[in-house]
Amino acid sequence: MTKTANNLAEEVGSSFSFTEWMTTHRHEGTIIWLFNIGAEEVWHAQPTGVADPAENRIVNRMEDMVWLLSREQDVLIMRAEPSRLWQDYMRSLGFPGPRVLFPSGAAEDEDTPISELVLRDAALLERLSRIGTAANDTVFVPYAVTNREQMIAAASGLRLIGGPAEASAVINDKVHSRELAARLGLRVTSGRICSSADEMMEAYYALRFEGYRKVVLKQPYNASGKGMFVADSEDRFSAWVRRMERMAKRSGETRWLVEGWLEPREDWNAQLWIGPSGETELFSVTRQLVNGTVYNGSEFATAADEAELVGYHSSILRVGQELARLGYVGVAGIDSIRTEFGGWIPVVEINGRFTLSTYISFLSYRFPNRFLRTRYRRLPADGTPGFDELLDLLRREHLLYERETGEGIIVYVSGTLPPAATTRAPGRLFTISVASTRERALGLENRLEAVLACFRNEAISCTSSYDPEC
Repeated sequence: MTKTANNLAEEVGSSFSFTEWMTTHRHEGTIIWLFNIGAEEVWHAQPTGVADPAENRIVNRMEDMVWLLSREQDVLIMRAEPSRLWQDYMRSLGFPGPRVLFPSGAAEDEDTPISELVLRDAALLERLSRIGTAANDTVFVPYAVTNREQMIAAASGLRLIGGPAEASAVINDKVHSRELAARLGLRVTSGRICSSADEMMEAYYALRFEGYRKVVLKQPYNASGKGMFVADSEDRFSAWVRRMERMAKRSGETRWLVEGWLEPREDWNAQLWIGPSGETELFSVTRQLVNGTVYNGSEFATAADEAELVGYHSSILRVGQELARLGYVGVAGIDSIRTEFGGWIPVVEINGRFTLSTYISFLSYRFPNRFLRTRYRRLPADGTPGFDELLDLLRREHLLYERETGEGIIVYVSGTLPPAATTRAPGRLFTISVASTRERALGLENRLEAVLACFRNEAISCTSSYDPEC
């Protein structure tokens, strides 16, 4: 049976605060974490093509980033244990890491969603039940809440934080995000909601007449830039429309967004905690580093940004209060745009779940008075170092973060890198640049790019200076 927000408040206590447990009350309670990325495929099933095993493995191994939030008393359900070297490295930085549990067969099965694997493992469910019984104030915090996570909570007796699934599915709809913002009287991007190919083309012509050079067509669901198609010509846009028509025959999709693409712009993200009793708290605001529609990293807001953010904060809190009214509980990530002339479009998209930005949200608490910039890089199959090799490279080039100086680069995910450079496999590199200023953080990143280029060219002996030979 799905718990309502009121039920949850009674179970966990109206004083429960995710943000306090992540900051000033880190010793309190036990959190059982689950990185069940891909919830959109459960909320709104779409026809899929052929699975890519290498890509699935990389996405699954992003679970390492939960280490940034977890405490020593916590439990993390994972597919595969991170390398001991990486675990020791993270502990040396002050991230002790949780106790780790694994569903049966998870390491060999990259295709089955991790929540399904948990539900199949009666012994693991029983163990989770014992943990919940033994420890006071134990809560279950997944990346997102679907019916599967509700079933895990019901089978184990754990107190689930997030959802409910029905509210999450509605909130994670880009069309609903636009409608919610308009209902609150917030500024939205120029465009319209369409229900046919003719309406999409009409919206395109209207936006081009308004002066937009590019127009974006959005499916209501999907994440990480998927389902968003930016067109700079009528031919390209009409090709996307035809594709939507074909997909609609299989998926039953009936609504799309067509919006003007703003340039230049700044992309921002706000992270909200919406508590069991409806309390709403804004706990992180970051400037997003985006290439087209794809997320590449984040910069934390600085004191210089604060004056510009006051009105934005107010708008985001209003959105949180509306989500609470709709019955949603948990973390919500809201993507926003600041326009060329400083105006805000507070709601571009609402994610009623964790996002990649959630896991980095409390870094400023761990690294006070530092400028923080995170990056996400796709690395090619040839010349991608394994974690141990990368650690040696960064140490040798004096790029690795040192607690004594308070500067350097942190590699906060290891499982998305190949076991070794000799393994011909693509990778993903997740880093945090910690420095006293933005300029110094950018300098660290430039040096890292040079080191990676040298490694790819099999010139590891060359330095990280700006040598054209590299």
